[in-house]
Amino acid sequence: MPFPCMESPRCFISSIGHDVRLECDSSGKLSTTRKRMHWAEWKIVELQSNENVLLQSASHGHFLYLDEAGQLSSTKDEKIPTCKWSFKPSPHGGLFIISASSQKNLACYGKDVYTSKNQSGARESWKLEFLSGELCFMSLPEFDKRLTCDVFGKLSATTKWKGWEVWRFIEIGGGDVIITSWTHKEKVLCSNGEGHVFTTEKETGSGEMWRVERAPSDDGVVISSVSHNRRLGFDGETFFTANAAEHKFINWHLEAAHKHKYHVSICSNGERIECGGMEVFLSSPKNKEPQEWLFESAGDGLVTLFSSRHNKYLSSKSNGEVALAESISGDEHWQINESKDGGAVILSKVHGRKLSSNDKKQLCTVLENDSCSSTWHLGPCMPETITGKQMWIKGLGIAVGAAATVAAPFAVMGAVGAMGFTAGGIASGSVAAGMMSAEAIAAGGGVVAGGTVATLQSIGAAGLGFAGTSAALSAGALVGGSIAGATGAMAHGAKEKVTLEGGEQSNKKRWMKRPFCDWRSWSPNQEMQGESGTCCM
Repeated sequence: MPFPCMESPRCFISSIGHDVRLECDSSGKLSTTRKRMHWAEWKIVELQSNENVLLQSASHGHFLYLDEAGQLSSTKDEKIPTCKWSFKPSPHGGLFIISASSQKNLACYGKDVYTSKNQSGARESWKLEFLSGELCFMSLPEFDKRLTCDVFGKLSATTKWKGWEVWRFIEIGGGDVIITSWTHKEKVLCSNGEGHVFTTEKETGSGEMWRVERAPSDDGVVISSVSHNRRLGFDGETFFTANAAEHKFINWHLEAAHKHKYHVSICSNGERIECGGMEVFLSSPKNKEPQEWLFESAGDGLVTLFSSRHNKYLSSKSNGEVALAESISGDEHWQINESKDGGAVILSKVHGRKLSSNDKKQLCTVLENDSCSSTWHLGPCMPETITGKQMWIKGLGIAVGAAATVAAPFAVMGAVGAMGFTAGGIASGSVAAGMMSAEAIAAGGGVVAGGTVATLQSIGAAGLGFAGTSAALSAGALVGGSIAGATGAMAHGAKEKVTLEGGEQSNKKRWMKRPFCDWRSWSPNQEMQGESGTCCM
């Protein structure tokens, strides 16, 4: 199974009662805004505990917390105990965001943001409108081209594999998605009833919704407009939508934006694994041309690490040596596990030894139970890109370095997984399970598709991360257990429910196909039919 390119959770925190979003300026001042701008974006940050999360301003890095007087404020110090928050479904829609230290609820009135003991109204109710998703190239194999979007939102087809050709698939409920440009994130792929395809910056709630299904020929996927029941196509010059009677199927290939390539570095010092000739070694993090390692599935939850620059595989020996090999045997098989301290553990399965470094700063492997082994950061190799703002800066003659084109941070989506929303479903006894029960009671025996629980479980199932990917590799290609939906469905007014009978979920289940880049393994007899309100946990 391919490794998906997933963004860390990023969202608007929007008031149910006032249609405003929580914002934080560069000084850390909190207020609300009606605008959907970057300063109103928040990250959900993982904690070791499975009960709480941190809420961090995506633009300025400030964490939401309560000061010594118990007043709502922000801080750069994430270790302050009053930075912790939890979620609870609200009977008014959305959820309560509760301070773990005071048990008060986040609330707003007009521009003012505060905490309140009340849970009696919409002032204390919020929804999370997620802005992150899976990043893919949208390729047309028949033409050997990719869908691209320029700074003005104009669509075209190109042979390039750069940042303008990367698209973000955001879950919106019922198995449907919104598709936005990765580089020009305000540009949303849209269609109308006449078959025209274009981008828009204003969501109308209809033409932006898409469904991805396995193509009847099995060679790719079909991307359909949900509102118009028309399939996205291309005739060599123009993009359009058409029904099956008007035009033959156009198959698309969805490929992970990082193309499964990573920079592999030690978490503690940033030193990267490099190679040259038949030597493998560690190099300075300041190296401007770091080695790219291609991660390829070897089956049974194992991968190989391949240097395409030198056509060699990373290999291990029983005596602890690390070397390079020109072909694959058991020595080249590695298992990727998530470390409790963050990062990844890279294990030679055949020798039961973990990849590490010694006192001489040389690569080696150590015994699996060695507590002094290194943990590794896998940095996705993203394509070069440039935004409209960066083009304007360059036009003024101001240098734009490589760092200016680096994407938003990519990480294991642990904050959602830690709450119990996982690739395998909702974990028994977790915060997620409690939320599911509470929401089912509030909804009269059902879970709302596109609601809070559906949102978080959809992201947990699709997000995977290292541990989830490893589990999926072991279990097989299908990544199921997803409730249909993310917050876009809330914005579009989805109100379907999943009925629970006798405390158990109804046996009406629909396996979601995630991640999108793994479409080749989707079983034809498990196609998504778009049945609203059915899910599997």
